[in-house]
Amino acid sequence: MARFLIRDDYYNMMLEIVELERISVGDYLKARFAEFGSTNPHFIEILYKDISKVLEDVLKDGEGDLVIENGDFVVEYGDLKLSGPVNNLHFALLALHQMKVEKETKAIESPHEFIQRMENFENGFLNIDYNTPEYSAKLAQLNKRLKNFRSGLITEADSKKKVRKTIPQEKKVRAVLQKEINSQCPFCPSEEVGHFEIHHIDENPSNNSQTNLLMVCPTCHSKITKKDINQNEVVQAKNFRINPTKLIEVAAVTIDELSCSWYNGKLKNTFFRKQVQTKLAPVLSITVINHSNKTALLWRIKAFARRVFVGINGIPASSLLKPIAQYFIPVNYSEEGVQVVLPEPIQIPANQPALFQVTLAEDAGSEFHYFDHATQLNFVFDFNGDVFTKSPDLFLNCESKHQKQHVCVLS
Repeated sequence: MARFLIRDDYYNMMLEIVELERISVGDYLKARFAEFGSTNPHFIEILYKDISKVLEDVLKDGEGDLVIENGDFVVEYGDLKLSGPVNNLHFALLALHQMKVEKETKAIESPHEFIQRMENFENGFLNIDYNTPEYSAKLAQLNKRLKNFRSGLITEADSKKKVRKTIPQEKKVRAVLQKEINSQCPFCPSEEVGHFEIHHIDENPSNNSQTNLLMVCPTCHSKITKKDINQNEVVQAKNFRINPTKLIEVAAVTIDELSCSWYNGKLKNTFFRKQVQTKLAPVLSITVINHSNKTALLWRIKAFARRVFVGINGIPASSLLKPIAQYFIPVNYSEEGVQVVLPEPIQIPANQPALFQVTLAEDAGSEFHYFDHATQLNFVFDFNGDVFTKSPDLFLNCESKHQKQHVCVLS
């Protein structure tokens, strides 16, 4: 849930930007703006002002300007290239200025009003000092740190900081890591990732061993930094990619056709609703196999849903399994998905299978709906708090996320 930011939140974001890999800083800022912009209407302006203060006198004249070759701006790693030994904060300042221009362009009714708004921002807001002495001191400290690195002066305190080293053959490493995750963030089902980021699993930026690197989307990278995704989840995600033999396998997912008005599609993991008005909620039977050498406790399920825009289609086929437990899961279409702590966890002995069911409904706030349209569904099963198993892509009322549109002509 979005929250109101305090000044230290902006300072911490600057520290995150400084430590980012050389990827598109714009992706990071857009993700933060999407997360906090609605409850913090001056997010862009405040962060821009803080970064401007931190960068005072860091560069010499002419440095940090846009690089133009053959009449075109130079783009590097998804960002416009700047001249001189710049850092991520310079790219952030450029991206924030662009976001500010886009924001004002949407709000104005005339070119004159746009010019006036930008002048008020640049000559008014940016020149007003409303920081507390404590916060001003923090900005000054970060400014000094940047100047020291710019001048090649490393203080004793700086020498104890983690040193980031360039990843050898970075383009090749990125290609390997992206293939490792199959171009899919290990922590969310988002398909609109403009640029993946590289996370150092042990949080040591100088350890560039491929076994210490995991590629994730910018949103989940921020969640790792804020500890919303814990270290166990990160290690587990990497271990699964190095050794794809799952500790706990989702062996099968089917519709319990005797318990609901849904049926199994001809293609694996596709399910369709019958044209009846009873037992509308789909009931999925899920079989998991514990391949580990210890008992696993399933205690939490995360569910992600995404609308798929398709026509009406599907061919019925039958399958039935007997469950040992049934859980109700209300899903929504947010990027965060929903998280359900199971009231009665399941203990699965070592090297044994288990079957349970989930009943699904769309959470519409004050009432529940039952999937009249096409939906892609994904589960993440949490065992013991340190083993996380993803389900395959599941499809309700469609056969894939790239389903062809069906056009009906009425005569």
